Amino acid sequence: MDEKNIEFDANWFKLNKWLDAAIEGRFFPFFVKFANEFGNEIREHVRKHILAQDLDWAPLADRTKRRKGHPHAYIETGFYLQNIAVEVQTTANYDIDLTVRPTGVHPTNGKRLQDVAEILETGSARIPARPLWRAVKNEMWNYSTILTTDFSEAFR
Repeated sequence: MDEKNIEFDANWFKLNKWLDAAIEGRFFPFFVKFANEFGNEIREHVRKHILAQDLDWAPLADRTKRRKGHPHAYIETGFYLQNIAVEVQTTANYDIDLTVRPTGVHPTNGKRLQDVAEILETGSARIPARPLWRAVKNEMWNYSTILTTDFSEAFR
């Protein structure tokens, strides 16, 4: 066997050993921790965009600005910013589900924050779309692709 094949065989063996350990659950806590940290990173990206108002959203109507007292979308009481939950659920089969979403009921209008988020994301007859979650999803997809590439490089 030439040197290149020996190197490939060694890496393949290393990858198989790693996969066996992952299946046995030894790395599962690491992946759960990673999912939590990744969820927190997503939440921070959402908050950053809300505070920076940097996603090229349509300006608020003059009437809305007067009612709110400021020209910022997604910010009325700060309740939305403070109620973005990161939820990681696991199963006995080593599945991990990560959900990042607004939770709770808005204190001034009584609407579920998930419904408010959907209206703001897609718009309505009176409110232009102000996409936030799609923009963050695209950013984080790019980020996760980089992480996955870096992670797989470790096994080459």
